[in-house]
Amino acid sequence: MARRVRIYLFGFILGCIIVYSSLIKDRTKELLGWLPSARIITELSQNEIKKSNLTDCKLKCLNLGESFIPLIFEEGDVDFSRSRPKEKPRQYLVELKKQNELFEIYIYVMDSTTIIKDIIMPEHENSCNCPK
Repeated sequence: MARRVRIYLFGFILGCIIVYSSLIKDRTKELLGWLPSARIITELSQNEIKKSNLTDCKLKCLNLGESFIPLIFEEGDVDFSRSRPKEKPRQYLVELKKQNELFEIYIYVMDSTTIIKDIIMPEHENSCNCPK
C-alpha cells in the first residue's frame, strides 16, 4: 500500500512539474486572459480606437484627461448583462472603478474600429452639459 502511494505521488509531482514548465512558466499573458471579459477587452484594445465628440466633452468636463483611455482597457470589466454584442454595431458597457468612483463607458465596435461613445459617472450624471 505504501509503495502504491509513493509511486502515485512521484507521478503526480512529476506531472505537476511538466505542466508548470510547459504551460505556466515564462507566461507573459495574464492567467485569467481566457475569461470572456478579458478576451473582449483585449479585442477592443487591439482595434483602432476613436472617440466621439461626446466622449471628448466628457473627458474635459470630468477632468479625466487622455490617460483615462488606456486605463479603460487595462482595468475595465465588461458588463455582459447590459451589453449588446449581437447588434450591429456591437455595443459593450465597460465598468471601471477609479479612486472609489464608478465609470460606465459605452463602446461600439465596427469591424476593426473601437469607438468610445460615452462616459458616464452615475453619481454625477447631470454634471456635464455636453451635447448628445
